[in-house]
Amino acid sequence: MVAPIFAPFPAAPSRAEGRDDFSPSADTFAAALPPFALKMNLAITWMAETITAVSGSQSAAADSASAAAQSASTANTAKLAAQKAVTDASTAGAAQVQLAKDQVALSVAAKESAQAAAAAAQAAAGMPSIAGKAFMALRVNAAGTGIEWAPGVPNTLVGKTGQSIMLGADKVPYWGYAGQQIGDLLITSRNPGSLYLPANGSIRSQAAYPALFASVGLIGGAIGTAWADYDFGGTNTGFAASPSGTIIVVQSPTLIRRSSDRGQTWANIAITNLGNTPSDIKTDGNGTWIVLSSANSAPFQCLRSTDDGLTWQVVTLPATSSGAGGSWTKLLYCGNNVWIATGNYTLTMLRSTNGGASWATFTHGYDVSNAPQTLAANGTGTILICAYNGSNYTVKKSTDYGASFINFLTLSAQSNCMATDGQGTWIIGLGGANALRSFDDAASSSGFTAFTITGGVGGNSDIIFVGGLILYMFTGSGSKVIIHAPNGSVSPQGSAANVVGRFGNAGNGTIFAGSTTANRLSRSVQQFGYDTATQFALPNPQPVIGVTAYIKALEAA
Repeated sequence: MVAPIFAPFPAAPSRAEGRDDFSPSADTFAAALPPFALKMNLAITWMAETITAVSGSQSAAADSASAAAQSASTANTAKLAAQKAVTDASTAGAAQVQLAKDQVALSVAAKESAQAAAAAAQAAAGMPSIAGKAFMALRVNAAGTGIEWAPGVPNTLVGKTGQSIMLGADKVPYWGYAGQQIGDLLITSRNPGSLYLPANGSIRSQAAYPALFASVGLIGGAIGTAWADYDFGGTNTGFAASPSGTIIVVQSPTLIRRSSDRGQTWANIAITNLGNTPSDIKTDGNGTWIVLSSANSAPFQCLRSTDDGLTWQVVTLPATSSGAGGSWTKLLYCGNNVWIATGNYTLTMLRSTNGGASWATFTHGYDVSNAPQTLAANGTGTILICAYNGSNYTVKKSTDYGASFINFLTLSAQSNCMATDGQGTWIIGLGGANALRSFDDAASSSGFTAFTITGGVGGNSDIIFVGGLILYMFTGSGSKVIIHAPNGSVSPQGSAANVVGRFGNAGNGTIFAGSTTANRLSRSVQQFGYDTATQFALPNPQPVIGVTAYIKALEAA
């Protein structure tokens, strides 16, 4: 509302005016009074409203002032809080930085502690350190008492396509090409390079190719061509040899002579009293030896060694079926841990299925007075035994390591020796130069055909397969040893005049036999056409038209 505006009042009438002037003045003045009253009322109303408004504004101003004061106080508090927050933040930031540093230190300490604990745990568990063990693998040690690092799969990043994991001389695996190690033959129509030599039987220097010589050894020697009496330093009541190089000679019922180096050196080994001279001695070629007693009455027993003749134990045997007068006479290793022993004047044979640790008897089916005289096994289950059945000489056959036998073959004469190469060839000697031969691993009786051992004179007493050759031993007049070569040629050996009894293959082309000279053996060693102290020969495989054989000789040029 706008404040009213009062117009000025007209001049008030005065008594001094005359009647004519007084009345107009009084009328004018009186006419101005009503508007004045109205304006006055309006003014009063305006003043009231204004006073009310002013009063409200004053209160609002007071309130605003109070609010402003409160805001100022709050702002000041906020400022102080902000200042404190800044101070606290600065302090807290420094504390956080220090805390972070402390946490890092604690983490490092925890890591080191964990590593130490892990190392302690590894040590406590027998776990070795991992330091420097890249491409290694953990394994239980050979003794089974702890954990060790061993060469693992070699680094695949250095392997090449087509290579295989090979094992070096140091027993560490490496990447290489299979079939291309020193000593491997390569049949090819190309020249493989300077790391190879032609495999043509040529003579080479050991010093120039030491690794190849170590692989090939001495080859190309003539086997069984040179025989001489051999003094082993003892008394011979029975002997046997193993292709591993061990030879054992029974000197007496309580002593043997043993060589482990093909007769280069010998040692005496005391044995438990056998009780009698041996009737036979044999080995399985893998460390087990058995010496059979010739006793014809109790105790029936044998000596057994499972450590290649170093120590011996007595094994009690069942009695022969004939009682007094019968004895166990011949041994045969059949393979698969099975042994057989024959006897004289007995209806039974002996069989062991646990390497000679224990024995049981079984009936062989021949007449009591004609126990099996010759026998042989191929090592994979087939056994042939031969004896007189009362009317003729018969061969019985087993295909289950001697668990059972069947009648197999009738002979025209007595057999005094029998042998097999274990690869399909069997020979049955019939006395003199006559023999039967099978090339089908004795699969059928019709597979045995007669042939003559050219040059043989007298009764043949042993046959041995060695180095691809067949050696026949004869008793009586004439040549004692005849060599039968793979090409069919035969050659009597004049140097074998004293050879008698049985053969023994000592390996590496060395053969032992009995001698007609008392307390001696006969021995034949390979004869080489080159200086074996400084040279060696390369192999010479069968030629194939269009290609050439090479042998890996060097690892690097």
